[in-house]
Amino acid sequence: EHGDHIGFVMNHDGQSFLDAVETLASQAGLDMPKADPDAARKAARAKGLKEAMEAAVRAYQEALFAPEGAEARAYIEKRGLTPETVQRFQLGYAPDSRDWLFRKLMAQGFDARVLIEAALAKSDGMVSQAAEALKLRRTTLIEKMKKLMIDRPMQAKDDAVKNYDRTG
Repeated sequence: EHGDHIGFVMNHDGQSFLDAVETLASQAGLDMPKADPDAARKAARAKGLKEAMEAAVRAYQEALFAPEGAEARAYIEKRGLTPETVQRFQLGYAPDSRDWLFRKLMAQGFDARVLIEAALAKSDGMVSQAAEALKLRRTTLIEKMKKLMIDRPMQAKDDAVKNYDRTG
């Protein structure tokens, strides 16, 4: 019969995959990392935070193309940004209301605790400083991209991404 060490131990000793790995690790004098009992909870938490952040990005992008985003769209066009650039950097518009995002995401079924933990809102429902910083970073990115396009057009694409990471 052909196979590997783990398969041999599984077949010969009738062990599960994990038990066979533990047996071989023990024989080799290696410690097996123990399963994290909170792993499922941590994974669910991370998934919820990621979904909230993605929903926030979509909300800002939708607002950009809604009637209230007309001034922001005009500004983007005036600055010479292409639709591809707007999409690639996930640019959006944040309406001038400190609880707009909170209300929008709550209406989509997000739990307030998740929005607070994701730094998208404060406990009073207002937009957090972290969410405000995201708006600033997007604005800063537009300014840096314009300068890069003028100063070094061949490096603009890569430098814009690097500089975006440094703006926060």
